[in-house]
Amino acid sequence: MPIIRLTVDSQGLQCIERLGGGSVESSTPRSDSTAYVVEPAEWFSDVHVEFKLGRARLRVPAKGFYIWDTPHPPPLHQCLVDPAYDPPSSRLTTIQTRTCTGITFFISSTGSLSGIHAHTSIRPSAQETFESLPRRQQNAVMWVYVPIRDEIAAFGISQPRSKAARASVVSQTQHVRLRLGGDVFVGPYHCKQPQRFLLTEQPLALIYEKLEYIPVSFIGIHSACHKAEQISLAPPFHASPPFEKAYFSSAPLGDVASIRIFNDREAQACRGIVIQYVNGSQRALGQCRVGIDRDRIVMGPRRFCFASFTFGRSYSGEQLCAAKVESSTTHHEHDGTDWACNELRGVLRFWFKNRQTKLEVSYMLTINRCCVISTVVAENDWGCHHSLHRACPPRLRAPRVSTSPSIRELTSLHASADEPTESERFCTGRADENIVELVSVVMPFRPMLRQRPAS
Repeated sequence: MPIIRLTVDSQGLQCIERLGGGSVESSTPRSDSTAYVVEPAEWFSDVHVEFKLGRARLRVPAKGFYIWDTPHPPPLHQCLVDPAYDPPSSRLTTIQTRTCTGITFFISSTGSLSGIHAHTSIRPSAQETFESLPRRQQNAVMWVYVPIRDEIAAFGISQPRSKAARASVVSQTQHVRLRLGGDVFVGPYHCKQPQRFLLTEQPLALIYEKLEYIPVSFIGIHSACHKAEQISLAPPFHASPPFEKAYFSSAPLGDVASIRIFNDREAQACRGIVIQYVNGSQRALGQCRVGIDRDRIVMGPRRFCFASFTFGRSYSGEQLCAAKVESSTTHHEHDGTDWACNELRGVLRFWFKNRQTKLEVSYMLTINRCCVISTVVAENDWGCHHSLHRACPPRLRAPRVSTSPSIRELTSLHASADEPTESERFCTGRADENIVELVSVVMPFRPMLRQRPAS
């Protein structure tokens, strides 16, 4: 079937082409300065072109067209499309998963998605995308970076529980499943009940729309397998947030190959961390503003150290806290007593909001055959302290754990934690025989273990 392609730039209609039918390659470059309409020729039967003052203008039918950022868009009928999408109301933007090295999500204070930047060799920094946001949003958004060192095995979009809920949804939660790195969630997460996702494997292109002053919404996924499944994931385990409207991220500290620390240029406080593991996967915590903040990479680290400090109060009177982070390859000492110096084991938890940060390291101990959680926190006024609580009765055996990827691969979370939850705890069980199973359920497991098999 013949295809008509219209190319539009800031000066108007630039080109009209008639193409033959055929499949579309998903690796086609995209453009931020040019828009494209690619539809069957029959769709243009009632379209008129007006020429005036050296410019061409289209008179389009009431049903409109899909407007893309690429001259060869994926066939929409083969994409997973959000049923709530009302086409065509805006320009559709694509992210080519096989050419990007990471994705930065700009999250607003309400948890909605204000912008997206796909990091590539041509556009390694998200600064330009950030500057395109309205000034009001620039002052409030969080930078949530998802490094892609291996491959996006699947991509999911959160689903409302009912039609009534769909009408009121203003934000989505994205589920990124990495082949080696496991699962990452970006966006608000309901802490008291399972959340449903529409998950698509082998994504080639992610499709989203962006309207001015309206949250970004993913509406489609072009996949190599053209198959999607509904999954339901249990709420993650994490403690109550240390400050209001905090965001949460976590990563295991075992099998670490390098640690990349991002520091604020003004306050020298840590804004974010990227951990690379020996299997090549990466995990980001906090706000990693790639190409913006100063960063330092420590290869082959043996220790992870952090210290908290305060830097004033908010308009509401809340004490603002931040953290300094260091890592080294040898044993060392710090000036002062406010540093928490840890071996690379357990799980690092990183709370953040704007310039506020709060870090803690938790790991398991076995005391009298009982699994106990030890948490290391650096407090600015009291130095470093440890807290212990028993995680399971000593005489109960742990139930066998499901081997589904949704449980095994829960390795990280970026979640809006407006609603406090119960204290973090492990399911009941004996640590001597089931310690690995317990870590798999509650903590992010080490990326070297139980890698998801290739599809």
